[in-house]
Amino acid sequence: MIDCSKQGVFIIFWMVMMLSFGSSAQTDHSASSFLAVEMRFNMGYNNPAFGYPDMPQHLTFRVNPYSYLNLTGEPADERDLNLGYTGLFGRDQQIGAGLHVQYNELGFSSQYKFKGHLNYRFDIGEKLKLRAGLSVLTFSWNHLDLEGIRNGAWDPNDPVLNNLNANNYALDFDAGIFAIYDGFFLGISYLDFANIGLNEDAKRYIWAIERLHINGGAFFAMADHFNATVSVDAEYYNSTWNFASVIMVTYKQQYFAGLSYDLRESEYTRNIGFTAGVVIFKKVNLFATYLAYPNESKFARKHWRYGISYLF
Repeated sequence: MIDCSKQGVFIIFWMVMMLSFGSSAQTDHSASSFLAVEMRFNMGYNNPAFGYPDMPQHLTFRVNPYSYLNLTGEPADERDLNLGYTGLFGRDQQIGAGLHVQYNELGFSSQYKFKGHLNYRFDIGEKLKLRAGLSVLTFSWNHLDLEGIRNGAWDPNDPVLNNLNANNYALDFDAGIFAIYDGFFLGISYLDFANIGLNEDAKRYIWAIERLHINGGAFFAMADHFNATVSVDAEYYNSTWNFASVIMVTYKQQYFAGLSYDLRESEYTRNIGFTAGVVIFKKVNLFATYLAYPNESKFARKHWRYGISYLF
C-alpha cells in the first residue's frame, strides 16, 4: 500500500501549486498547452465528457511500446496503440462526441477495444462550463494465444487453460463530467463499470477493471511567450489509489516540454517522465515521453511513448 503520509504531502503540494497560480490563471490559452497534457494522460479516452473549447476537433495517435521480463525471466514486449478522435459540434460547441480504438498486446494476450461517447455542455454562470458524458459504445475483443500458452512454461494439463476460449467479447460503459472554470479544469469519470460478457468465458472472468479516474489542474502565464499547465491525475481501482502529476511548459505556442511523476502502489512501477514536443504546420503536434523507473526491477523497464495529434 502507498504510505498515506506520502499521499497527503503529494496532494497538498500540488494543490498549493495550483492555488498559488490561481490569480494568474488564464481563460484563453493556446491549444498546444492543454493538448500536451491531454496527450500525456489520454483524457479523451479516459473521460467521455472531455471537451476543450480551443480544441474543437482533434485526432490523436499514441504508441506505447516497451520491453520487460516476464514471470519466467524471458524477454517480452508489450504494444499499446491508441487512435482517438474528439470533436465539439452544434451551437456554441455544446455537443461533444468521440471515437477511440485501442490495441494492446501483452505476452499471450491481445485486446481490441472500441469506444464511442457523447457529451453535452451546461453553462453555469458566465465562467463555469460543465460537460456530462456517457459512452454509447464500448466493445472489447480479447484474444488468447492458447497454443502459445500450452507450449510455454505453464502446465499443459491445467484444466483452466484447457477450458478457455481463444476469443472473448464484452460490452462496457463509461460515465463522466468535465468542468472548466476561469483557467482551472476538473474531470471525474467512472470507467468500465458494467463489464457485460457476451460469451461464457467473458462472463466467468473479468476482462476489464472498473475504476474511478480524476484529473484536475490549472493554466497560468509565466512570462512573455511562456505558458504552463499543472495537472494531477488520480485513479482508484482494486482498492488502491495511484497518482500522477505533470507540469507542462509551452513556448510561443510551438514548443512544449514537461516533467511528470507517477506515484503508484508498487514502488517498482513508480516512474518519472520527461516529455518534449513541437507544433508543426500550426496544426500537427508531435511528442515523445521517456519514462524512467527509479526503483529498477525486472518487471518495470525504461520505455518511450510517442504520439502525434492533428487539430482541425
